[in-house]
This record gives sequence, C-alpha cells and structure tokens, in this order.
Amino acid sequence: MNDLLNNLLFSNSASLILSRYLHKTFFHNHLVITGYHSVLPSPFNFRDWCVIDLALFRKQLLYLRKHFDLLPFSEAVEKCLQGKLNKTAAVITFDDGYQNNYDIAFPLLKELNIPATIFLTTGFINTAKTHWSCRINETLAKTKYKEISWKKCTYRLDTAKDKTVASLSIRNDLKQLTHRKIESEVKQVIEILGEKPTLYTDKHSPFRMLDIQSIKKMQQSGLITFGAHTHSHPILNLLNRTDQFKQISRSLKNVEEFTGERCKIFSYPNGRKEDYSKETVELLKQCGVKLAVTTIDAHNHRSTPPLELRRIVVGGYWKMRKFMKAVHPNPAFRS
Repeated sequence: MNDLLNNLLFSNSASLILSRYLHKTFFHNHLVITGYHSVLPSPFNFRDWCVIDLALFRKQLLYLRKHFDLLPFSEAVEKCLQGKLNKTAAVITFDDGYQNNYDIAFPLLKELNIPATIFLTTGFINTAKTHWSCRINETLAKTKYKEISWKKCTYRLDTAKDKTVASLSIRNDLKQLTHRKIESEVKQVIEILGEKPTLYTDKHSPFRMLDIQSIKKMQQSGLITFGAHTHSHPILNLLNRTDQFKQISRSLKNVEEFTGERCKIFSYPNGRKEDYSKETVELLKQCGVKLAVTTIDAHNHRSTPPLELRRIVVGGYWKMRKFMKAVHPNPAFRS
C-alpha cells in the first residue's frame, strides 16, 4: 500500500513538474487570467465557490508570484494578443466588488506588490444592496432551521455539507429565471429560512459591497484598476437587446463616475458561453468595450477573441494542488 501511495504521489508531482516545464518552454505566450470574488479572514460557514479565506489566497498569490510574471490586466492581454509575452504571465481579477476586496485582499496585494482588476456590479456599489446569491448564502449560514422545503424539494441543513448542497441546488434553479422573477423568489427563500425577506446587508456582512471611498483609495495606489460587470448582475442572454444595452452602458458610465477614467473593460455575469450571445458582444463593441472576460475555463493565446477572454475562476475550497494544475497547461493543452 505504501508503495502504491508513493507511486501515485510521484506521478502527481511529476505531472505538475511537466506542466510547469511545458508552460515555461512551449506555452510561455499563453496568458492565465485568474478570477476571484470574495476574500474572508477565515473560512466561511460552508463551502462556497466564490469565497476564499485569506490564508489560502496568500498561498495562491505566492505561488503565482514565484512562477509567473504578474501583470496589470490590460497590459497583459495586449501583450498576449500581440504575441509579445516573453515568459509565463498571469493576471488577478475579482468579480462583483465586495468590501472585503479592500479590507482583506488589498492589504495583501499591496504587501506582495501584485496588481489586480476588480469588475464592479455598479448598482450595488456604495449601497447596502448585494447579489441575491449572497443573501441566500448569508441566510443559510445564520439559520437555525434544520431543513428547508422549497419548490417541492426538501433540503437538510444539519451540516456544512448539507448547506452547500442546498445552496448550490437552489441557486442553480434560480439562475434559470428572469432577473425580476429571481428577486421575488429569493425573498421567499429568505423568509422560509426565518430572516427578513430583503436583499440588503449590514456593514459587517462578508457580502457587503464596496463603497466609493475604498474604490478611490485602491485606484490611487496604482495597483488596482476597475472594470464593469453590469449594473445589477443579470445573466445577459436572458434579457432582450434593449435591457442588455442598458445594463452594459449604465455600468460602464458608473465605473467612469467612480474612477474618473473611461471604462473599456468588462466581465460577463456568470460568464459561461450560454450566458451571453453574439448580440451581447456586438453591444459591448457599440459601447466602446475593448476587452471582456468570461468564465470559460481555459488559458488565453494570440487568437483568443478579445471580447471573450478565458479565465480560471478559482474555487474557494480548492486544494493547492488543484490550483497549481489549473494555472498550468497540461501536456494535452486545452485552448
């Protein structure tokens, strides 16, 4: 048994070493864009893909700094698309714009001198509003109820694992609805769990969104740049053309108001291939957007469409080995 375990360990280590070697030698002109959301000082109440604790985030940043040239977003993408990356390069991005990006993540980014880009859901900035999925998770974390019955399904809530399962299932169902319908359904879920049916957070919530003062301080550091992530985070492909345009144009205008600089970069909500369309891409062009990121799990190279850039969206509970494998191309590189 020990020999078997040793062989497996050696095999995994050898695979990782090979991936790093291939990346550095043959794929150095491929750009890795990582995606994060919320960074908390300690692990969340249950597993949430979008929440990572500070200690793990530090380990990941240190690994990236050791093996990659960490560049500002626009500079890195421009070099990649022009075929001018001379060594392995990576970019750090965040979606939504949580206050903990400033309170928790920013001090570490300053300490390590690592640039990052934050894509803002602008309708939530400087308010007590937050994304609907955050309110569900926050309510699940607080509830003393042992189960929830919703949409003919009953979910146990005894353990952290139970809450993870309930959260994923409920949120995946809700994502199929229109944005307006989602809000009413979320309020119903929150009420069933014994909380006030609102989409608001208090100042100490881990899902509180950024205030403008924090945005300005990060911008003044020269390390952090900002992009748009729509105004209220709908899945764009579920909207008609007019509403898509309003979401995109309003968020771009808001980012310009927050930062004093014209915004030309964008992140698709949810970001899978089915979450936007050719029409969405055309609307981005019409609004002056030059670069946009998806959540399509791949690396970027010279022929990657600039308005459909790929990202490695990091799971908040990934082990380090999974993270290391994700940021390097394997021998059968996926484009």
